[in-house]
Amino acid sequence: MYLPIFSKRHKERLKSGKLSIDLSSSTKQRVLYAMDEFNERTGHTDPSGWVTESSLLFDTGEDLCKEHGWPCLKSFVPGKAGMQEVAIADFIRSGAPQYIFDAIELYSKALAEARYPFQEEVNKIFTDSQLPWRLADDVIFQVDSEYMAEALASASKLLTTRGFEGAKQEFQEARSHFDSGDYKGTIHHANLALESTMKSILGIEREKPGKLIRRMIDSEIVPDYYDKFLDNFEQLLRTVNIARNEEKGAGHGQGAEVAQVPAHLAELVLNFCGALVAFLVKHHIDSQPQEEPEVEEQTTVTQDDIPF
Repeated sequence: MYLPIFSKRHKERLKSGKLSIDLSSSTKQRVLYAMDEFNERTGHTDPSGWVTESSLLFDTGEDLCKEHGWPCLKSFVPGKAGMQEVAIADFIRSGAPQYIFDAIELYSKALAEARYPFQEEVNKIFTDSQLPWRLADDVIFQVDSEYMAEALASASKLLTTRGFEGAKQEFQEARSHFDSGDYKGTIHHANLALESTMKSILGIEREKPGKLIRRMIDSEIVPDYYDKFLDNFEQLLRTVNIARNEEKGAGHGQGAEVAQVPAHLAELVLNFCGALVAFLVKHHIDSQPQEEPEVEEQTTVTQDDIPF
């Protein structure tokens, strides 16, 4: 799945003024500190075999130029007239917020093992700065609730770390559609993400929604806490699917008139989907047998094996 970087995803909203981002100079500097902390050495080999040493932060500046077709990075520099050519560090300090978000996403995607610590650090900065943005799965999303921000981030991370690739892609698309104001797409992809999560857990490729939910309930993954819990849980599982089927334009053809899906319904479905995905995946993980650590065989050393 190709997901455009932040400024491209929100091009129309930024152009119309419906979306504005305010980053203070201290917030920008803290983002740069985070990038410096997780920066890695890189190397590039040209056709002749010559290796040029670089860094992940420097490469991010080049990637940003390639994304936008810029010959170089430019921003306004205090004390100088007009926009000046700058290095990536100065661009983070003084560039337009939407392009700084682009740089954060590109940088996060390029990280390997340090990806999640970097995302946690960036989200800490956003939280401290009281900004309604969170970084999850290398994508910056707008959030209205701190609690749901954590819940959605938890669902995304679980899907990433446990091999639910299809569900992860669909959940990310649902969040992206909501962020861009496409509420039909939000509900549709939230439903797909939940279905894919259940299919991955059950190890099946195809099944009708009703039977899929029934099989999920009949599995030993869902805990039987009290009488009729499973019956109630089935209604919870069906909620996302019902919203997708019943809301005009979300799952089926909208008819003669253009259907408008309310933002609050799309938000409810997205948040509910995230909570259900996290619940199911966590219980699936807990139900897996723990691997016993391998014990190395010890060999008996005889007198003849000692060289001296």
